[in-house]
Amino acid sequence: MAEASKDPGFIAKTTSLGIVPTARGPAAFAAFIKTEVEVNTALLKESGFKPEQSVFRSS
Repeated sequence: MAEASKDPGFIAKTTSLGIVPTARGPAAFAAFIKTEVEVNTALLKESGFKPEQSVFRSS
């Protein structure tokens, strides 16, 4: 993925889809995901969001 994220064609295609490719190591990616979960959890709580019952049920 690190090599692909340097390719101009790959960058152009993903950017046109609203995705900004970055080459990160596992630790940086884990930190990014942790921050995203924290931020979005706070936003959902502040908005009063309540999830609907899942249509998928375990048997």
